[in-house]
Amino acid sequence: PPTRVVGVDDWAWRRGHHYGTIVVDLEKNDVIDLLPDREAATLAQWLQAHPGVEIIARDRAGAYADGCHRGAPSALQVTDRWHLLKNLSEAFVSILGRFTTTVRTLTRQLSASTTLSETSGTVRTQPEEAQTLIRSVSGERRETLFNEALALKAEGHSIQAIATTIGVERKTVRRWFQRGHAPTWKRTVPTRSIRGPYISHLEKRWVEGCRNIRQLWREL
Repeated sequence: PPTRVVGVDDWAWRRGHHYGTIVVDLEKNDVIDLLPDREAATLAQWLQAHPGVEIIARDRAGAYADGCHRGAPSALQVTDRWHLLKNLSEAFVSILGRFTTTVRTLTRQLSASTTLSETSGTVRTQPEEAQTLIRSVSGERRETLFNEALALKAEGHSIQAIATTIGVERKTVRRWFQRGHAPTWKRTVPTRSIRGPYISHLEKRWVEGCRNIRQLWREL
């Protein structure tokens, strides 16, 4: 019987130098074929030579999407579980990483506010818990960036290309590789900020909706 459900992903003929495409029968869990490259035309040609494919679980690469559309336009394209969980976790960590400033602001507000008495029956989140959340989110995001950098290095990309892709400076990437582990970026010594005397005012204006930095500077 013709193959009905296939999985398509890239794999290395020679890691960092030459990559191809692996095609797997997901119902039998058997490798069907190894294609010489990751080009859309190659995958499309293979699918055209194997009619009957109804479902294609694939990598999210644009070339694979194009190849599946050209080679088996009636087939349903889906994301396999591994790529779905990987992409979801990376997106989740990235989104949380954008709100670390908000969490820090809330932490300062909690620290400055008067703690309600235990007899009130109200449970208040402690600043330490918020700081733990910040460290956890930041650590996960750094680990993700470091793993992406390692993967790009294994594929043969230059340090400059890696830095551009993941959005950090070239010297930072070079330092990560020299140390051989994900960056910690821990601040061991507290630093004093000239904003200290004005934090309460800035937080109040921010909550009120003022996002104009020049206006806030004028007020200070």
